[in-house]
Amino acid sequence: MTERVHTASLTRSVRPFEAVVSPYHITTREPAGLVALQIAQSATTLLLAPQALGADRQAVREAARRSPVYRAYMESWEWAMPLFREGVLGSTDGGEDPVEDVRDACLKLHHDDACAPLRPLLRQELFEDDTVYLRAASADVLKAGPDPGVSIPIAAGLDAFAAAREMIVVRSAASSVVQRAESRLGRVVFRTSVPALIRGSAERVLLVRALLGEARDRLGREIALAFESGDPSGVRAAASGYADAFEQERSDILAPPGIEEEDEVRVVPGEASLVGVELPRDAVFSSSIAAATGRAPRAEAPDGFVRTILIRSIGGR
Repeated sequence: MTERVHTASLTRSVRPFEAVVSPYHITTREPAGLVALQIAQSATTLLLAPQALGADRQAVREAARRSPVYRAYMESWEWAMPLFREGVLGSTDGGEDPVEDVRDACLKLHHDDACAPLRPLLRQELFEDDTVYLRAASADVLKAGPDPGVSIPIAAGLDAFAAAREMIVVRSAASSVVQRAESRLGRVVFRTSVPALIRGSAERVLLVRALLGEARDRLGREIALAFESGDPSGVRAAASGYADAFEQERSDILAPPGIEEEDEVRVVPGEASLVGVELPRDAVFSSSIAAATGRAPRAEAPDGFVRTILIRSIGGR
């Protein structure tokens, strides 16, 4: 394999650490998503919306009125509204959203013969009918993903969206059969850890970002450069600087909530393990097929890579 160039010799601009976060992580406030919102420059997620009607507010309100499960899904995201308002979290990148990538993934699962073992899990009508799509996808996100007919297309679509833009997908560390199969397909780029809030309100996340802005920018820049160069040394140094900055601001980060902090979720500090991995672009399909058939995931020459960070909380429970 051709040796990658060192970070210092890179000549073209490198996109900063802009994350792609699963909508499941937003609903459940999964530590992986919460940590990403603290250290990434910004994050993009999939907004479930009435696509045929457009995603304007009136269409969303009407969909919520018609569907109690969609209304519950929208309510589950209320905690994150300050992050949307501040531009930290959004549903588009450069005016484009992941919806078409998710639709393409659904079509691949239905029509690609390699995906035949997954067909019994899929729902033909899921991305064809607006009402069915909103109801099924909203229910699955609220239940944290028990329906692979919904979660597989969403995960694969987000990977494709990120890969096309050199963004970085955030995942929880491997725990399920599918995740363990997927991890065997990847190439580790770096390993490090940083202090972080494992639980906390959106306002508290914004406070962390404001207090640690310079250290966050350096960490994010080194993460992006490591994926470009293959050299993890800058990430380790930046993570150490971020930890020092966190400790200096710890008393303010963990201060009792102010009157503007309406979300009463308990603030829980901890340590977050970050493992940077390059996964094949079709890792979601390969690992899901491996789990369904009981076979090892195939490791063919990949058609592109997905830059991924696996995040696991250490302590802080």
